[in-house]
Amino acid sequence: MVISNPSLSRLSHQRIYDMLQWAGAGAPDGKGVNYPIFDNLFGARKTVRRLNQIFHAASQIPEGRRRILLLMGPPGSGKSSLVNALKRGLERYSRTDEGALYAIAGCPMQEEPLHLVPEHRRDEFKKTYGINVEGELCPRCRDTLRSDYDGDIAAVKLRRVVLGELEGVGIGSFVANSPQGQNLDRLIGSVNLDLLAKDRLEGSGKAFRMDGELQAANRGIMEFIQIFRSDDRFLTVVLGVSQEQLIKLGSFGSVYVDETIIAHSNEAEYINFVSNKESEALLDRLILLKAPYTLERSEEVKIYQKLLSDAPFSDVHVSPITLPVVASLAVLSRLELPKRTGKDYLRKRMEMLDGRALPNFARGRQYSLEKERDSNEGMFGLSPRFIINRLADAISRGPACLGPVSALENLVEGFGERAVVAGEDIERLHALLPEAIESYRELAARQIRRAATDRFEERAGMEADAYLRRLEDLFSEKEDADPHRARQEDGALRPIERAISVPDSRREDFRRKVLRVHRGLTGKGVQTTYQYIPPLAAALEELLLPSLKEVSVMLRDTKEQLHHREAIRHRLIDDYGYCSECADELIVFSSSAIRGRTPITVKNGRLVRK
Repeated sequence: MVISNPSLSRLSHQRIYDMLQWAGAGAPDGKGVNYPIFDNLFGARKTVRRLNQIFHAASQIPEGRRRILLLMGPPGSGKSSLVNALKRGLERYSRTDEGALYAIAGCPMQEEPLHLVPEHRRDEFKKTYGINVEGELCPRCRDTLRSDYDGDIAAVKLRRVVLGELEGVGIGSFVANSPQGQNLDRLIGSVNLDLLAKDRLEGSGKAFRMDGELQAANRGIMEFIQIFRSDDRFLTVVLGVSQEQLIKLGSFGSVYVDETIIAHSNEAEYINFVSNKESEALLDRLILLKAPYTLERSEEVKIYQKLLSDAPFSDVHVSPITLPVVASLAVLSRLELPKRTGKDYLRKRMEMLDGRALPNFARGRQYSLEKERDSNEGMFGLSPRFIINRLADAISRGPACLGPVSALENLVEGFGERAVVAGEDIERLHALLPEAIESYRELAARQIRRAATDRFEERAGMEADAYLRRLEDLFSEKEDADPHRARQEDGALRPIERAISVPDSRREDFRRKVLRVHRGLTGKGVQTTYQYIPPLAAALEELLLPSLKEVSVMLRDTKEQLHHREAIRHRLIDDYGYCSECADELIVFSSSAIRGRTPITVKNGRLVRK
């Protein structure tokens, strides 16, 4: 079987990389890549892309496998979710023909059958069939081969293996608690000393129980949670597995394993570990993959929506603008403010990171800002868990509708809970409140402008479809041979791009970005609408929506404008998911904000309604 299908003898890193490609991960360069198994990891695209590159490298170079992948990020940044997605993907993959793997029957660590090939025949096997055999039989299989099969490797029975965490087949997990409460047997397996004492050679196969997490993870994934909380004994074992693929059992020998070790830790414990000079050997084996909080507001909103949908609340309505406003404060808390910059830098940068090209911010600066991104951004700030806890608290107080101001007030109230905020600088968070309120003003104005336009969604959808079709034509191979047609398509695309001040020198970058998102969604079977492509949505809004001045007139509380005001209210309710209470609240807030008044201010670190 292996001669006809060499992939059956894959090692763990290659199997995981192949699983990613089977699941739709695509090319390792990240261009046009889809990651369906990570669809619920919102805002983690760059982390997932890097993960794919790491496994691609490890599948190509043997030395690349002798590493520990360390996910490092703040609490609640999705480290465990990322590993769980890999586990579930590997489980599903092992049930398919492409992911099939076999093991020696009766082995508690799903032994690779090719380990039966004697050492002195392996060079010949490789020269003849081009298949390399790495590793040795475990003590249990050596004993079984001697006692049950009389040394006849051709008689040894095999079985198809389906990996599964619940049964401990190919997936292991170890949580490092305080060093005093750790039992090394949980990791390396236990030994029955009575059997070993009778006859070391014949008893070893039965004396080694092979019941540790490292044995369970053989040929798959070993997850090591909070790795730096382990004592030196545990770290020495992990180092041995990464360097030599051996579980060292003290004075009782070693057991070969083929597994991918994925550890995770927070930044504080990692920095403390790095400062210890005695840790150099293990540090040299680490591949660091940062898992920061998302810096994209739209992705942050998806996290809240998922967590709230998993635990639905009774009759409380959440205003459609509440989660984006709350997400604005969360993302702002994760950004660093340079010393020399304008006061609205953070807010504009947040919009840019979310993919929206801004009229007064796009020209020149938009593209350089992404390159200037501080690598530490997203490694601090408010966590999604904290936000959800505060939203749950606000909802539990029984409002008919949870609006953005009430939600922000509850967040501010929670800043004093130091254990939940995890040491966040409360003064810095208070200083961000004016920026969050300004973001609320911008979001509210955008929503009101949409509601002030009849059939905006339909018109925007038609314009987006036309733009995307022209974009596909422009980048298709047939257009390369027709310069005149290409110029026509280019001219038809420019009005939308000029609406958000995309300069001529950047139009190619803009178009490729939009096309990548469009093709990625299409590849997932999602019918692309303009809402899925933030820069295109921003362009259509500027092109089709009325100005703030025009909206301000519509919102006047006069007999002449009453029908406009009521039309906006009805569209908010019928088309955008608002209830009558939050629709009225949005109209009142927007009416004041558009006229330059400030309905909400910050005083002594608290929100004050006027």
